[in-house]
Amino acid sequence: DDKRLENWVPDFLRECEHIKGCTYLTLRTYRQTFRVWGRLGYGLSPENATQAILAAREGGLAASTVNNHVRNLKAFWNWLQRRGDLAHVPKVQLLPVPRKVKPVFDDDQALAVLRVKANTLGLKRIQALFAVAIDTALRYGELASIRRGDIDARSMMLTVDGKVGQRRVPISAEGLRWLQRHVQSHSFDRVFCTSVGTRLDHPNSCRNLKKLFELAGVPVELAQFHHVRRYALR
Repeated sequence: DDKRLENWVPDFLRECEHIKGCTYLTLRTYRQTFRVWGRLGYGLSPENATQAILAAREGGLAASTVNNHVRNLKAFWNWLQRRGDLAHVPKVQLLPVPRKVKPVFDDDQALAVLRVKANTLGLKRIQALFAVAIDTALRYGELASIRRGDIDARSMMLTVDGKVGQRRVPISAEGLRWLQRHVQSHSFDRVFCTSVGTRLDHPNSCRNLKKLFELAGVPVELAQFHHVRRYALR
């Protein structure tokens, strides 16, 4: 039975790629799961999932990694069941994973970043972006897409396009001052842009953010945009 299930793997991967449109990274994780599970020696049958999970944990795999493999296998098992090649998919419980508290800069460190005397256009731009980010909790991509027409100073709202579609986001008087001061520094339509008006490059923005944190005396490992948003939401 296990050998029969293994024979269906190529068809599953082909359907994922050409019908479901799975990305290269998704396909790679599926292939990795099949390789890892095969090495455990219990086959791909869901009936042997508990023994395989125990073997994986005893072999040193982290609980989160095992859970990722189990999720991939569930997709495969459900696909087999829909085709009629697997009669029943038992419920396989995911392993509990301790929640890690990720480090975030504090209020004093945020103020230190805002008070840095930025001496280059790149640092001034990233400082303004940082100020608006902690004020609005917008994602980097949302900030990078803001146009002049998206700023409604009278109602103190920003119109942004993001993961959840277009929406209006409130901005405080202080955040609006940072935004308007930055807009006055150039004549391009895109608010946060390069020196020639094109969209910002994320890696370059990350480097400038780290330089800003370094000048402020704040640990550079905290200079990540998802930390900025986490701080704002907190």
